[in-house]
Amino acid sequence: MQNNKIDLEVGIFCLENRLFDSHEHLTSADNNSVLQEVTHIESIRQEYDFEDTIISLDKNQPSDQQQSERITKIHKTATEILHRLAPHRRLLPQTDVDSHTMYEEYIKLHLPKVSEFVAANKPIHLILPAFPAKSPNTITKVLGKLPDMAEEQALFYLQGVCNDIEACYSPGAKITICSDGRVFSDLVQVEDDDVTAYGQAITQMIDRFSLRSIDIFNMEDVFTGMTFDEMRDYVSAHYAESLDKLREQIDSQPQLRVMYNGIHRFLIEDALVLETSKSKNKIKKECGSRAYGVIQRSNAWTRLIAECFPKALRLSIHPQRPNSEKIGILLGDAEDGWMTPWHSVAVKEGERFRFMKRSQAEELGAKLVELDGRPSHYCIETTWNWQTGSTYYSTSSSTNKALKKFYN
Repeated sequence: MQNNKIDLEVGIFCLENRLFDSHEHLTSADNNSVLQEVTHIESIRQEYDFEDTIISLDKNQPSDQQQSERITKIHKTATEILHRLAPHRRLLPQTDVDSHTMYEEYIKLHLPKVSEFVAANKPIHLILPAFPAKSPNTITKVLGKLPDMAEEQALFYLQGVCNDIEACYSPGAKITICSDGRVFSDLVQVEDDDVTAYGQAITQMIDRFSLRSIDIFNMEDVFTGMTFDEMRDYVSAHYAESLDKLREQIDSQPQLRVMYNGIHRFLIEDALVLETSKSKNKIKKECGSRAYGVIQRSNAWTRLIAECFPKALRLSIHPQRPNSEKIGILLGDAEDGWMTPWHSVAVKEGERFRFMKRSQAEELGAKLVELDGRPSHYCIETTWNWQTGSTYYSTSSSTNKALKKFYN
C-alpha cells in the first residue's frame, strides 16, 4: 500500500510537469481520478510535445509556402541556439572539436527538441544533475562544507550560457539544476544535514545574485512523508539497473569505463584523507564497489528526472562525446576536464578564476581570501611588466616554476 502511495506521488509530480505548457495543473483530485490521469500519460505527453504548434518539422512534407517558411525560420533559430551552446560543451579528451561530421551530428541530434521549444516560443529547458554537496575532503580538495566562490563562479557561468542563448532567441533558456547529492550522499561519505545546508546555500546564492534563468530541483520535490533513506531506496528499487548489468555495461563501453575510473579516483582521493587507518589496497577495493553504486544511483536519478522533464535537453557535468545524447557542459575554467566546484576551490589570478584542488592552490603559494567571515577562495598576486609584456607572480621562484607548469 505504501509503494502504491509513493508511485502515485511520483506520477502526480511528473504529470504536473508534463502539463505545464497547457496550464492544466492538478489542484485537487481523489486517488482514482489521479490514477486515471497517470494511466493516460501518453496522451498528455502528446499535448506537451507541441504537436498543435508544429505540424511537421520535415520540409519534405506537403505544406503551403507560409508553413514552409515558418519551419525554415524555426530550424534556423534552433540551429543558432545550438551554435551558441557549442563553445560551452565539456568534451572528452582527444576529441576532434573541429570535426565537421561530429559537429553536424551534434546539431542533428538536438535540433528536434530545441525546435519544439522555438516553435512554441518557450524558453529552452535544460536539466543538469549537479551541485550535490561539497566533497568531505577539506584537507586537499575544498575549503569547507558550504558553497563558496567556486560554486558562485559556476552559477555565474551557467547564467552566462543562458544569456548567450537569449541574445539570439528572446525567450532565452532555463537551466534546472537537478541536485543529486541526496541520491548518493551515503556512498560519498557526506551527511544528509550537510547536503541540506549546501542546497539551501545554493538557493540563496541564486536569489542573492538574481540568477533568473536557474532553478533547483531535488528528491524532496518528488517525495513527501519519507525519510531520506526511504527516498534513496525507492529510487534504486524503481529506477536502477542491477549491479551485474551495470558492471557488464562498464566493461563493454569505453565511455562508461572512463566515468567509472573518474568517480573511483575521486572516492579514493577522499578516502585516503578520511580513512587513514585503512590500507591503500583496502581503500581502493571499497571505493571500487562504492563507485558502481554511485553510477547506479546516478543512472536511476537520470531516469526519474527524464520522466519529470521529458522534453528538456539533458546536460552533464561529465565530459561527453560531441555527438552524445547528453551535452557535457563546462562550469568554468579548469585544467582537469573532470574538475567541478564541489571538488575544488576557486583561485583568482588577475581577473579570472580557475578551479583546482586546495592542495594545488596552496602549493602555488596562493593566499586564502575570506568573505563574510568564511573562507571563500584563493588569490595569486600578479604584477604586469609593461616593458616586457609579461606577468610576474608575486611568489617564490619555486612557486613560479609550479605556476608555469600548471598554466602552460
